[in-house]
Amino acid sequence: SELGLLTSLETFSLVNDFVGTIPSEFWLMTSLTSLESFGSGDAGLETIPSEVGLLTNLKRLLLDNHSLKGTIPSEIFGSRLENLWLHYNELEGTIPTEIGLSKALRTAHFESNNLWGTLPSEIGLLTELEEFYVWNNTLLTGPVPDEVGNLVDKLYLFYIFDTNLSGSIPSRMCDARVDVSVDCDKIECDCCVASQEIWSCLTCDNWLQRNNP
Repeated sequence: SELGLLTSLETFSLVNDFVGTIPSEFWLMTSLTSLESFGSGDAGLETIPSEVGLLTNLKRLLLDNHSLKGTIPSEIFGSRLENLWLHYNELEGTIPTEIGLSKALRTAHFESNNLWGTLPSEIGLLTELEEFYVWNNTLLTGPVPDEVGNLVDKLYLFYIFDTNLSGSIPSRMCDARVDVSVDCDKIECDCCVASQEIWSCLTCDNWLQRNNP
């Protein structure tokens, strides 16, 4: 495939699904900083190739709404990755602990998949993180890691409702203006008040700010 000749290409974007297999030459485009494919929800690309890890300059990996199956390869968590969108797929397995290697990560979308296991404590290493979504993964279990309290300098959206996570929201998040959405019957949050949806809570600061502009 001639794709391998595009060694200086920085952005590869498709509006529709990948169809078939990705030619091996694709992974020679090591200058890529952005790989984006916004799917229609139909089966196209079947799994996330571990070869994504060969794209060491990648900052944006957007593969949402593709009916992707399989697990999340640990190789995709490069040191330069800033935006990871894997939502609205059928991914299984755990969120790899290697997520902690992507210290530049700003947005992480895992919502509406079939992920299981616990949230890795390594999320607490992502001090640039602004948005974190894992809602609608009903097989996620275990306590919310206390380490997420390390993220309050940049974090402003933390949506973990419609899961089976338990425990409590760290008090450090209560002191910051983080928009927190949890299952109120499973997760304790001293600074949360119920929103219009019974499963959603917001930190008091944000609730007051929204209702008293």
